[in-house]
Amino acid sequence: MNAAMEMLRNRAQQLYDLVAGESNIELLIDPVEETAKVTSNLEVTAHIDKYYSTELADCLMRGANPPLDPSIENLNWVFQQQGTVKVWIYNISHQEYNLGNGMVKRLTVPACPEDADYAVVTSLPAVMVQPKDNVDNNRVDYVLFDGRRVAMDLIDPANLGIDQDSDWTWARRLSSGCNFSMKGVFFSTHNPPLKKELKAAHKRLKKYYTDLMDKANIVRVIAAAPAIGVSVQELKAAQEYVEDAVFNR
Repeated sequence: MNAAMEMLRNRAQQLYDLVAGESNIELLIDPVEETAKVTSNLEVTAHIDKYYSTELADCLMRGANPPLDPSIENLNWVFQQQGTVKVWIYNISHQEYNLGNGMVKRLTVPACPEDADYAVVTSLPAVMVQPKDNVDNNRVDYVLFDGRRVAMDLIDPANLGIDQDSDWTWARRLSSGCNFSMKGVFFSTHNPPLKKELKAAHKRLKKYYTDLMDKANIVRVIAAAPAIGVSVQELKAAQEYVEDAVFNR
């Protein structure tokens, strides 16, 4: 920049000598001064809350590495249970079904015979082993599954537990007709099944069949009302009155 200013100064002097000549014109050019340097007086420091950062790190570590210590004793117990304890699947309905999931591709559930209390479908190991490809090291790993969960997933995929009487209605909004637990299919770790397990299965089946009949009656009433020249409300009232009179005398 100083060189440029000096060049301009010389050029201005030449113009002055050419134009002004011997006249009393004074040429004033500001002296070249060094530009002042701008220095920063702002200091930025990172503030990290050690407590929350440590807690966050611990949570991430626990989530990525769940506490699991499969000792030899634990694995021996698992395989002992696999050979001794079984999960039995039964059917009390007189209907035949076909079930399947990721582990069991197709399972035919036979209908319960007319002269029997239940039909034995099959049995699963208490602990099931499923191979799983490991894309990181190109090996095959093995995952252990609770046999009750596999049976529950076959019978009612929306039920994420092992309680066959749990209400998972909210989880069935995107599926229909997949709850075979309500249709008479159930699992047990006993063979033959316990009486309370059979009673619970019949209770679920009765609730399901009652709901089917209620829906069928609604359709029947809607179709029959115009044929006999009455309103649907009147025909429903007549049905409720007759049923109440018959069963509550």
